[in-house]
Amino acid sequence: MAELKQTEEELKQKYAEVTSPDYIEKQLRDRLNLSKENEIVLVLPPDEVLKKFVPPDEAKEKADLTPNWRKWMNIFGL
Repeated sequence: MAELKQTEEELKQKYAEVTSPDYIEKQLRDRLNLSKENEIVLVLPPDEVLKKFVPPDEAKEKADLTPNWRKWMNIFGL
């Protein structure tokens, strides 16, 4: 009998949760992609597709790794 009461309480809590306006709004947004009036929804492609649009990092390729002391020696012709 105690198990049934505990199960009943759990079900009541779950029911209260799923009937709350916040839960309903979250489900409408997440599952049905609905939005509020005057709200813009932006749907992005998966990360793998987005990474293809990122330009290569040219700064790493063009970085001058010459030590500063060597650069100064070249400037003064030493």
